[in-house]
Amino acid sequence: MKRLLLISLLLLPFGGCVGQKDDPEPVVDPVVDPVDGSADTGTRFFRRTLAFDFTATWCQYCPNMAAGLETAKSLRPGRIVNVAVHYADEFSSKDADDIVNSFRVSVFPTLLFDLDASTVTFDPSTEPMTTYVDRLLQTDAPCGIGWTLSEAGLTLKVKAAEAGDYRVAALLVEDGIVTSQVGAGQYYTQNAVLRKVLTGSFLGDSVGHLSEGEEKTLEAGKVPEGERLRIVAYILSESDGTLRAVNVAEGKSGEEKEYRYEIDS
Repeated sequence: MKRLLLISLLLLPFGGCVGQKDDPEPVVDPVVDPVDGSADTGTRFFRRTLAFDFTATWCQYCPNMAAGLETAKSLRPGRIVNVAVHYADEFSSKDADDIVNSFRVSVFPTLLFDLDASTVTFDPSTEPMTTYVDRLLQTDAPCGIGWTLSEAGLTLKVKAAEAGDYRVAALLVEDGIVTSQVGAGQYYTQNAVLRKVLTGSFLGDSVGHLSEGEEKTLEAGKVPEGERLRIVAYILSESDGTLRAVNVAEGKSGEEKEYRYEIDS
């Protein structure tokens, strides 16, 4: 397997978040499949960005990052899929710890787009988030992703618009968890909380080399169902010797997800 990119984040003092407001507005429950400009058929896959939000209930300034992400998502409907990776609190897990340790995260909040080291930020401002999304949208998505469900469980599917070496990963997240949050009070809503890595690794399982137009599938096993549970699945490219996410899909845990396409003008 080609070398995987491990991200070494700069160690900044926790007080570096000075200047953010102390009492952010509560984060509302996310809306899955908003009006996002995607279509059932087309020639170009609808492109989404993966955002890892490293957070904790003991972190005073983490609600500001979550609020910034929600604003960015509302400004770019359907383009950002976020996952809240909790550390050292009641929502942390071995899977979450593995992600935190892999990226050597030591400052909270930290935001990372598409597993790309150059996007690491501690700034909850919305403008850099939307700027990153807009830059990505200047090029077409190299792959589309979706999934089917059966008695055997989850089957991820990926179709290439560009030839390359690809991996596929899937996570289970939970929305609408009301709990105490430092900096936001006793009744704060936690959304997109990472509950489980469904594939062998959050860095994905290889589907090998795909030719242009080729489709492959990957079995990911049983998925728990629940009203607040969602699947977040993403494609990673490793064609240039590094690894980064190149497209994402999300949907309720009990529902299948088809490929989505850009609306061609």
